[in-house]
Amino acid sequence: MKQATAGTTAESYSYETTITDEFGNVEPATGVEFHCVDQSGTVVKSNPVIYSFLWDGIFALIGLIVSGILAFALAAPAGVLIGRLLNHRQRPNLAVNIEPQ
Repeated sequence: MKQATAGTTAESYSYETTITDEFGNVEPATGVEFHCVDQSGTVVKSNPVIYSFLWDGIFALIGLIVSGILAFALAAPAGVLIGRLLNHRQRPNLAVNIEPQ
């Protein structure tokens, strides 16, 4: 695993807990914490928030990348389609066909 602090190792720790849903009912859930463990296995630092921030950030970044790719992939065909529809509805300019005498 990746080094968290000098001389420690980063580990994830999960435990059973409960959460209240939107209707006020208590539901079982799994809590996850980030622990810094030293060489002897003693937890030096515990941070329950950083673990969720890391995963939220990873999923947000993946979402931004996918939405950017889809925006570029779908913008060109949509632009061509709109351009053809608008160009098809325009009346031709008759002045172009008139020759000077």
